[in-house]
Amino acid sequence: MNQKGLAVVMVGLLLVSACSSSSSSSPTPCNEDPFQCASGQTCWTADTKTFTCMPSGSAQYGESCLPVAGSTAPCADGLTCIATSNAGGKCIHYCDPSGTAHACASGTCTAAAFGSASGPTTHVCAGGAPPADAGSD
Repeated sequence: MNQKGLAVVMVGLLLVSACSSSSSSSPTPCNEDPFQCASGQTCWTADTKTFTCMPSGSAQYGESCLPVAGSTAPCADGLTCIATSNAGGKCIHYCDPSGTAHACASGTCTAAAFGSASGPTTHVCAGGAPPADAGSD
């Protein structure tokens, strides 16, 4: 990896606009907390703008994937498909930027944007091995 890792570093997070003045809060989108997804699901997008827990695909950590929005995620539980301008998609682990429960075993927990540099962001392990808690919930 060079420069800022394999993902675009973002300053802001996805902003969800609300038309209602209600004080009820929406649940946190999974791109902001991908560890909320149940077994058999991973955080993915159907439209590149909003993310939700959806059925996991079969591609495992480090395997090739197509980072295409759809009703099923391309990668297995706890993984997301990230592509760089220099390579095709690859399944990598989500991580927690606070470095607590879901830190990267090696590499760097980096913000990644989906769709474009101004798209919704999440955090992934850029470079190195899978997180220390990979495979456990």
